[in-house]
Amino acid sequence: MTLRPLALLSLLLLVPGVALAADKATCVQAYEEGQKQRASGSLKASLELFRVCSEADCPVATKKDCTVWLSEVEVSLPTVVLSAVDAGGKDLVDVRVKLDGQPLTSRLDGKALVIDPGKRSLVFERDGAAPITREIVVKQGEKDRKVEVSWAEAETTAPEVGGGNGISISPGTWVLGGIGLAGLTLFGVFGGLALMDKSDAKDTCAPECSDSTVGSIRTKLIVADVSLGVGVASLGAAVVLGVVSALDGGETEPKQAAWSFGVAPTEGGAVGVVGGVF
Repeated sequence: MTLRPLALLSLLLLVPGVALAADKATCVQAYEEGQKQRASGSLKASLELFRVCSEADCPVATKKDCTVWLSEVEVSLPTVVLSAVDAGGKDLVDVRVKLDGQPLTSRLDGKALVIDPGKRSLVFERDGAAPITREIVVKQGEKDRKVEVSWAEAETTAPEVGGGNGISISPGTWVLGGIGLAGLTLFGVFGGLALMDKSDAKDTCAPECSDSTVGSIRTKLIVADVSLGVGVASLGAAVVLGVVSALDGGETEPKQAAWSFGVAPTEGGAVGVVGGVF
């Protein structure tokens, strides 16, 4: 088979209103190629070819066979009826559909569309919305199979905004994390002040420093120690709570969380207080 007759045949088929002058060579070519396309499962292509070789101007031998094959292919060729609705259930018309990556239709008008049998991929597209893909297996001879998509379904399955992956972190996790950071900050501040005071006392009054000077240094060290403990404990709790909330998918109705943290000096030491409502 040469490319030139096939190109001519394709051109004639694509130009509307042009009568096919089916010469013998074109008829024979369509006769042979139509059988190959049918055997490979390309029923749509074979249908057009059998229409050519069944023309009145074709030889009797090819015309007779092609007329029979044309009727058989028309019966066995599947058709689908495509439809789409928006989030409110309203029928959509301005929807583009691709079949196996190639344009199938630019709008949905409720009419049946001819497609080849087998596993097919349909992609529905509309402006301002994400495309929807449907994988279907079309059976030979199946007529008017209904395939409907809903953009309400697509919106329902979309990931949560802000989470990126649908994971929601409990507010308590952020609060505990903040308390942990605050505790570590206080540890650094009071620990640094205690070391500075200790260094000054060593240079000015050691080993006969007053009780108030020694007590002040001791208080700062205790506050630093308590702050470190609270900070580490809070960060650990934040990690545990974050993991638990991620595994649970987050709370459907987040509760108001209120936390307080304080350190107060006492006689001979200091006390740290952590409180929370969640």
